Amino acid sequence: MATRPLTPKQEQFARLLATGLTQADAYRQAGFKSTGPHVHENASTLAKVEKVSKRVAEFRRNLMPAAVRAIVVTQASVTAMLAAAYEDAMLLGQPGAATNAAMGIAKLHGLLVDKFEDVTRKPGRSPDVPVEIEVEHWVNEITKGLPSPAATEPPGDSRGMRTGPSSPPPGRASGQDRPGGSDP
Repeated sequence: MATRPLTPKQEQFARLLATGLTQADAYRQAGFKSTGPHVHENASTLAKVEKVSKRVAEFRRNLMPAAVRAIVVTQASVTAMLAAAYEDAMLLGQPGAATNAAMGIAKLHGLLVDKFEDVTRKPGRSPDVPVEIEVEHWVNEITKGLPSPAATEPPGDSRGMRTGPSSPPPGRASGQDRPGGSDP
């Protein structure tokens, strides 16, 4: 069973839809009755008809310029696009855009590489062979030559209490801090 061709109104609807009009506007301009609240529903239903949607796709393919249809993205084509953007930016006096285009070309061709340093590894003779380092060793290497914390603090514990040999506080004789009250 052969499919019937589109009616002149359906053909016009497909052509207008392919040019970018909304379904409702294309429906009205193609000559369909556009009174009442159902214009959107009718236009949507017509757009979903298989032979109409195929015709819309055909019109869109024909509207697309040949250069756009045949474009193949390669390193050379992107380089050409960025070079054209650079030239246009320079002609228009836009150094920021020109710099961006130049940086894009440099990145594309591997002239710029993002680099970072992994500080958790100990440098060795060969930079390609990672040498793991323990935290204690790293701290010792970093703090070498710095005064030790014990040399800068007064005698005592971290709460400010004195430690070490000293006389007992007033009113408390030696041996009175234990039950039994006498020295051994």
